Amino acid sequence: MEIGPKVENSPLFPRRVNFEIAQLINRKQIEARVWERGAGETLACGTGACAVAVAARLHNFVEDAVDIILPAERYILNGQGMAKS
Repeated sequence: MEIGPKVENSPLFPRRVNFEIAQLINRKQIEARVWERGAGETLACGTGACAVAVAARLHNFVEDAVDIILPAERYILNGQGMAKS
């Protein structure tokens, strides 16, 4: 992920930053990648998956239940919680 170091070390984030890049596939699926400060790209992150799902739902991009697909994990999130598959 070329953009990772640029965002992590941006002057906008003096203490650096963790972030996700997400692509909406449809109203039930999102593909995402995670960058963690000091570690680089990671293959899975439950907290990041939840953040992506909540942001997408708040903006009405997805249904109540959504799959967040990361390189090493798939998280199924809904109003009742999260399951990893």
